[in-house]
Amino acid sequence: MFIFSLRSLIIFYRELATMLSSNLNIIESLDILSNHIGDHKMKIVAAAMKRCLLSGSTLSEALAKFPKLFPEWQVNIVKYTETGGKLKEGLESIVSHLEKEYAIQKKLILGLAYPVLLLHLAIFLLPIAAVLTRGLIGYGFEVLKVLVPLYFFFFMIYVFKRLLFSKFKKGYDGFILYLPVFGNLVKRLSLIRFIRTFKCLYDSGVDIIQSWGLAVSLCNNSIIRESLLKGLPVIKQGGELISAFTTTQVFSKKMLGMIAIGEKSGSISKMLEKMALYCERDNNAIINLLLIIMPVITFIIVAAYIGYRIISFYSNYFSQVFSF
Repeated sequence: MFIFSLRSLIIFYRELATMLSSNLNIIESLDILSNHIGDHKMKIVAAAMKRCLLSGSTLSEALAKFPKLFPEWQVNIVKYTETGGKLKEGLESIVSHLEKEYAIQKKLILGLAYPVLLLHLAIFLLPIAAVLTRGLIGYGFEVLKVLVPLYFFFFMIYVFKRLLFSKFKKGYDGFILYLPVFGNLVKRLSLIRFIRTFKCLYDSGVDIIQSWGLAVSLCNNSIIRESLLKGLPVIKQGGELISAFTTTQVFSKKMLGMIAIGEKSGSISKMLEKMALYCERDNNAIINLLLIIMPVITFIIVAAYIGYRIISFYSNYFSQVFSF
């Protein structure tokens, strides 16, 4: 089964929405995608979806055949909007949601690229004198002496996440939330994903109970997810939306005030968008702070490594001098 990047999904939905706005029907649109979209894997999926539609399936049913590619919340938005004749608007709302997530990912990746590059430059350049004294093999040994433990550390983290993470996830998620700066970032990213997904589903006509449940399921942090689930019984019992948000105890007073105003004025969707933007502004401030802190930490690590190399060099030098 294929797994697509966030960018591939954005391109797929955007192209589909653009072609529908050009008065092409969905089968013609999928046919064009299956022949002309750049992603080879997406071509295969688009062709398979076209065959599903030709056999009498709806677009949402075709999407549902690829659960690892298209999450349930996206399938539900397509299902309700194609039934109501607003498929293009539904696809555009998915694109808007995914683009905002992609922008955050891109900003973090680009921001962390410099510290990572700097660290690797230090690892490869500082032992270069070993080429003159010990040859290429000696130089390679000096580089690997640092790289192997570093990569092994990250490999063990990967193994832990793959094999043991499910057993310790709750404890790990709780620990992450208590970390300075980073904990607030994780919390707000989870809330942004919840709010935007809930808004997309709600705007598309999905039942409010189902919208809340699907939006909660997308939160990566189990602690935040459990808190958000506390609001679901309130909605099921016919309670007000503000009561559900308050019960979760993860939203600030300002955000609760927004949803209360939105519910009273009948503009819930507008207030959900404001809540998401409020979280995003705070998150951007946190991300900017992290992007300042990370290079500083990297400089400290590189400086410590340089100090270690200098001390090692003179230690060996003086030991050889005094050995005579």
